[in-house]
Amino acid sequence: MYAPIAIFCYNRKEHLIRTLNTLSENHDVENSDIHIFSDGPKTVKEKEYIDDLREYLHNDAPLDKFRSQTIYESMENKGLASSVITGVNLLFKEYEEIIVLEDDLVTSHNFIKFMNEALSFYKSDSRIWSISGYSFPIRIPKKYRQDLYLAYRASSWGWGTWRDRWEMTDWLVSDYKTFTFNPIKQLLFNRGGRDLSNMLKLQMNGKINSWAIRWCYSQFKHNKYTVYPIHSLVMNTGLDGSGTHSTENDFDLFGTSITEYTPKMITLTPIRKILKVHRNYFKCNILYRFLRKVIKSISLYFKCNFES
Repeated sequence: MYAPIAIFCYNRKEHLIRTLNTLSENHDVENSDIHIFSDGPKTVKEKEYIDDLREYLHNDAPLDKFRSQTIYESMENKGLASSVITGVNLLFKEYEEIIVLEDDLVTSHNFIKFMNEALSFYKSDSRIWSISGYSFPIRIPKKYRQDLYLAYRASSWGWGTWRDRWEMTDWLVSDYKTFTFNPIKQLLFNRGGRDLSNMLKLQMNGKINSWAIRWCYSQFKHNKYTVYPIHSLVMNTGLDGSGTHSTENDFDLFGTSITEYTPKMITLTPIRKILKVHRNYFKCNILYRFLRKVIKSISLYFKCNFES
């Protein structure tokens, strides 16, 4: 049985159109049930965009390509974190595994096929926390010949997991206070990227609202890995400043292209060089963001002084 596909959307109709168009052109799409979760508006103005998006879903979206279609329309604004957690919880009442996308992700034609093969192949491998269809643009060692690799960090851009892993997650992060006084655990958590501990701190201090950082933290606590393809099967089209959690500069950091291939399944072992490259990728991006801010501030300073 094919895993159901959950799509979470808000007010970006044009992005969603691209997402559904590419997904509906996937191989094996006719075997997949699709569940679309449409979040409610924050403001009266945004209600117009959401009404337009929902009209598209009911009248023009290529949902007939899927085995079945279900649309969930929230009257209130839940936010992405709550939408994902409650939506996935709902589907796991019926299904054993799931594939999750957001409304700004373009997929290769082999995405559905790959995700289902990987979910089936790695289901009994207790080391594996999730499957990612997206792959960060890191440099893989030339001598590495496999189509897939392991990493300490999960991805939220086109991913899949199983009910038993999802139910292991502590969304309240009830041990956070202990974690803050344990520098060893913080270092270990940051094996997936130096930004992780700081992101969790922002989450717990109410500065951000992210389901993904809590998902990553639970992965760390249970000492699991995420499976990634060497070449990305997903591309994020929302790194244009239109998303709630993105800026235009994010494309420089995470922008990638998709590859039309189906990775071969194989029992994987962690490769130290790849784990290091994956970790350092986020280390470099922290510095990159800082330098971008510095350069922007300097430019604005000289511009203001020149104009005055």
